[in-house]
Amino acid sequence: DLFKGMFGLKILLLGRNRLGNNLTLNLNESSNLEVLDLAFNNISHLPHNLLSNLTSLKEVNLTGNHIAVFNLSLENLNNLTLLNLSHNDIRTIEPQILADLANRPTKLTLDLKGNMLSCKCGTIQFMAWLQSDHVDISNRALVTCMDSNKGVYTLDTFDVNAHKRRCFPHI
Repeated sequence: DLFKGMFGLKILLLGRNRLGNNLTLNLNESSNLEVLDLAFNNISHLPHNLLSNLTSLKEVNLTGNHIAVFNLSLENLNNLTLLNLSHNDIRTIEPQILADLANRPTKLTLDLKGNMLSCKCGTIQFMAWLQSDHVDISNRALVTCMDSNKGVYTLDTFDVNAHKRRCFPHI
């Protein structure tokens, strides 16, 4: 319980520490934490409720890890303004997480550059969500996706409606 009772802790920089998937930080006790940096830690999985009680959190940096499935609960993080998921292995984000991100009182900046997102038929809703105004996408021109024909697009060049017609021609 390294962080137990550290209520004055506002910034926690743990980047480049090879933490891996054995994240057993008792962060819930640090309820005043505003910035959490877990970049370049060889993390591929995060516990769903890792950040749940960190209601003061404003910035989370998870860049340069190996996260393929992002499923952190963000519903209580109303102060979160920056979520950096760049340079991971993310292909899509689960619908419940998208809903949590869309229904926020503060607008969130989301960085997804360096992930080869999926723009296949099964992820059209995700791509449409990214192009909506629910969140600000940082580095839009560097956010890429690959379709089932191995075509690569940036977020700005991906045509959701054209892909919908291709994927669902009878609708």
